[in-house]
Amino acid sequence: MASYNLNEILKRRTSGKSSDPEHMDLGDTARVKVLSPMRQVMKRFMRNRLAIFGSCVLIFMFAFSFIGPIFYPYAEDQTLYTFSKIESQYSFVQARTEYTGYLLNDEIDYNRSVATKTNSNINMMESKGLTSLFTIVKDGMIYELKKEGPGIYTLSQSEPKKIAAFGEGLILVGNYNGISKTVSYEHESLGAEFEAVAAENCKGKGGEFEFNGKTYTFEPGSAKKSFDIFAEPEEGFRYYGEALDAGFEAAAQTASAGDVFSYGGIDYALTSPEEGSFEIYALDEGVPFMVYTQFGFDTYVTSLPLSAEFKAQALFAAYGSGTFEAERVTNPEAIEQAAAAAAARAAEEAAEKAAAGEEAEETAAETEAAEAEEPITLDLKYTTDTFTVTPSAEHEGVLVVTASDGTPYAELNTLVVRRYNGDDTMELELKYAIREVVQEMMESRAETAKVTHRIPEQTDDGKNKYDEDGVLQFEDSEMTITRRSEGEYVVKAMQTRYLIDKYASPTSEHWLGTDGNGFDVLARIMYGGRISLLVGFVVVFIETLLGIIMGGLAGFFGGWVDNIIMRLVDIFYCLPFMPIMIIVGALMDASRMNIKLRLFVLMAAMGVMGWASIARLVRGQILSLREQEFMTAAEATGLPTGRRIFRHLVPNVMPQLIVSATMGLGSTILTESTLSFLGLGVKHPMATWGSMINSVSSAAAMEQYAYIWIPVGLLICFTVIAFNFVGDGLRDAFDPKGKR
Repeated sequence: MASYNLNEILKRRTSGKSSDPEHMDLGDTARVKVLSPMRQVMKRFMRNRLAIFGSCVLIFMFAFSFIGPIFYPYAEDQTLYTFSKIESQYSFVQARTEYTGYLLNDEIDYNRSVATKTNSNINMMESKGLTSLFTIVKDGMIYELKKEGPGIYTLSQSEPKKIAAFGEGLILVGNYNGISKTVSYEHESLGAEFEAVAAENCKGKGGEFEFNGKTYTFEPGSAKKSFDIFAEPEEGFRYYGEALDAGFEAAAQTASAGDVFSYGGIDYALTSPEEGSFEIYALDEGVPFMVYTQFGFDTYVTSLPLSAEFKAQALFAAYGSGTFEAERVTNPEAIEQAAAAAAARAAEEAAEKAAAGEEAEETAAETEAAEAEEPITLDLKYTTDTFTVTPSAEHEGVLVVTASDGTPYAELNTLVVRRYNGDDTMELELKYAIREVVQEMMESRAETAKVTHRIPEQTDDGKNKYDEDGVLQFEDSEMTITRRSEGEYVVKAMQTRYLIDKYASPTSEHWLGTDGNGFDVLARIMYGGRISLLVGFVVVFIETLLGIIMGGLAGFFGGWVDNIIMRLVDIFYCLPFMPIMIIVGALMDASRMNIKLRLFVLMAAMGVMGWASIARLVRGQILSLREQEFMTAAEATGLPTGRRIFRHLVPNVMPQLIVSATMGLGSTILTESTLSFLGLGVKHPMATWGSMINSVSSAAAMEQYAYIWIPVGLLICFTVIAFNFVGDGLRDAFDPKGKR
C-alpha cells in the first residue's frame, strides 16, 4: 500500500505549474493575496478622483506658501519704490512779518532778555508810530531799539548816566546791605547816623522808619539780606549832579515816558520806573550790536552762499552809509560745475547699483523731503570787496546789493520765495514771476493762480538733467500757486519723485502688482498662505488633543466623570464663538500685543473654543468599543488604565478623528480669514489671506484693485474645497460601506 506524505503533495502543488495562471488550481496559495488594512484604505483613497485632486491642490498650496518665498525676490514687508512724475510741492512763498536778528558785534555782552522781546517791541513801536525805544535794565545798561528804515531796526547798547528825577513817586535813596551793615547811596551820603538807624530797622519783609523828621520806606532788595530804601519825593527836580536851568526842566516835563528829547545839543531819555515817577538819563552814543529785519536775501547766482556777517553788514548799511565791506565769491561758476559733477557721479553710482542688482533704500519721509538737486561740494574763492546797497529801480520795496564793479550780487525782499525744503536754489527770474503772481493774489484775495516758467529739466530717475558740457537744462512748466494761510502760499509743479509704489498694476516684475503699502502682492499671498495654513493645522491639533483627552476620559470612566465632562462640553457649545473672539481681539488691541504673540493667542483661543465636538465624537466611539471582547481581554491581562485608553481605544477611533480633523481644517482656515477680514486676527505687517482681502474692503477698491483680492479669494476657496475633498475621500476609504 502506497504511503502519502502531505508535505510532498503541497510542494508538488506549489511548484512547476503554480507560476502559470492557466494551470493554477483553486487551492494554490499563490491565488490568495491579502492586503494590510492601511493598504486597503490607501487603495480605496487612490480610486477617489476628487480626493486625488484635493491632495494635489494641497501639495501645491504648501509648496507655494513654504517653498515659493525661498525663490521669490521680494519679502513679505518689503516696501517698493518707484520714480513717478506727479504734481508736488515745488516751493513756498511767505510774506515775512517777523523780524530776524543778525549779530553785528560779537564782542558786546548784551542782555538776552532785551533781544528776545525785540519783535514785540517793534510791533508796539509800529502801532504807536515810534522811531526809537529805550530800555534800561538792572545791569545798569540802556538799550535803544531804533528804526533805520522800512523793515530794518538796530539794537544799540550804552551805559546810561542819570541826570535828574522828578514826580510824585518814591525816590530811591540807596541799598542797605545787612551783611556789611553799610548803605550804598544812589545820590549823596546821609551819614553814619542814618546807617545806624537803617541797620536797626531794616528787617523782615519791609516797613518804614523816621530819621530827622522824614519818613523812609524799605523793602527787600535783589541781593540776600539787602533792602532798598526810599524817601518821599521833594518838590521840583532832584539832580544827581550839577543842576540845569529851567529850559531843561520844561523840555523834560513836556516829554512822555520813553521819549528822547534834546537840550543844549545833548540827547536825554525820559523813563518812568513807576507810576508818577520820572527819571532823566543823558544818552551817550550807543554801540549797535544787532540788526533786525523782515527782508530775505536772494542771490543773482543760484545757490550762492551768503554769510551771516555779510547779511548783517548789508542791512546796517541799507539806510545808513549805503556801503560796506565784505567777502565776495570770485568764481561763482564753480557752483554749477560742482552740481553737474555731483549729478554725473550720482548717475554712475545708480548705474553700478543697477548692474549689481542692488536697490535704493529710502524711507517715505526721506522721499517726500528729498529735492531734485544733488548735494554739492563747493570750492569757492573769496576776496574782500566794497558793496553798495540801493533801492531797486524796477521793483518797489526791494533793495539791491551791488559789487564794486557794478555787478548785482544780491537782493533784499520781504516776499521770500524758497524751495519747499528751505533751500535757496531757485533762479531769480523764477522768483520774480512767482512774486508778481502772489502780489496780485494778495491784492485780489484769490485762492489759486497759475504761472508758467522754466524750471530744471529732470531725468527719469528724478535727477537734474545736464548736457555734455555740464550745463543745466530747463523746460517750461505750468505751476499752481495756492493760498495756504495769511501771507503763505504753496507752489506746486510736475516733478519726478521717488515714491512708494502704491497699487501698481501687475507687471513682469510684480506679477500681481502692489498693494496700498507698496508691498508685492504675490509675496504677501505666499507668506499669508503660511500663516493661514499654520493656523489651520495648529488649531485643529489643539482641538483634537483636547477632544481626545476629555472624550476618552468621559467614555472610558463614565459615571460622574462623564457627567462633569459632558456638562463642560454643553457649556462650550453654548458659548458664542464670534463675540468671544471680538473680545479677545479687543483685549489684544488694547494691550498693544506683539504681532507674533498675537498669532499664538489667536490660535490658542480658536483651539480652546472648538474641542467640544471632537470630545463628544470620541466619547461615543469609546462607549461602544469598551464593551467589546478585545477590551475585556486587555483588562484581564492587567494593563493599566492609561494604556488601555490610549493604546487600544484611541487608535480604534483614529479613522473618525482623521476624517473630522481633515474636514475641520478647511472651516478653520475660513474662520481665520473671516477674523482677519474683520480686523480681529493677525495685524500689519504680517500677512494672512483674510487681512489681504480686508485691505480692499470697499466696493470702489474691490472694483479698481481686483488683482489683489480675486487671487486671494480663489486660493481660500481652492484650499477649503481641497480639504473637504480629502476629508470625503478619507471617510469613504475608512468606511467603504458607508458610501453605499
